[in-house]
Amino acid sequence: MRFTVALAIASFLCAPAYSQIRVGTGFPGGQRGGHDRKHDRPALLDGIERLSPSQRQKMMDRLPPDRAKKLQDQLDRYEQMPPDQREKLREQYDWFLQLPPEKQDAMRKVYRQYSDLPADRREAVRDEFRDLRDLSAPERKSRLKGGELKSRFNKDERKLIEDMAGSVPD
Repeated sequence: MRFTVALAIASFLCAPAYSQIRVGTGFPGGQRGGHDRKHDRPALLDGIERLSPSQRQKMMDRLPPDRAKKLQDQLDRYEQMPPDQREKLREQYDWFLQLPPEKQDAMRKVYRQYSDLPADRREAVRDEFRDLRDLSAPERKSRLKGGELKSRFNKDERKLIEDMAGSVPD
């Protein structure tokens, strides 16, 4: 769950839409010039939460329509979460931000691949990942090499599961 949620957070907060919002324009997210975007993203979310509806709309108007709609849908889902789930999401996003940039990029890629799966296959991959996550590193490695995965998942799904399992701390 932590991996899936962290990937969702990465997609939500680090999506290309973020890059469409100009830094230093009076909207949350930092100041003009030499800033560290890694630290701007949580501030961006905090700031978006504090914007009035008209300010939020003005910010959304700066985005391409499809990205604005996607971002708005994601914000709506986030705002409907209970406070404890929001806090958990933030903690998991903080965990994600602690990863090196190349690991973050790899996780985003895996999440995009995961998101492209049909719903039934996403569920099967997610269930397998949950099982793997609860195993020790040697047990995980053994299970990944075993024949059961080959019988239940195609080559691309197995690769995705292996990539997801590679993100689990030992």
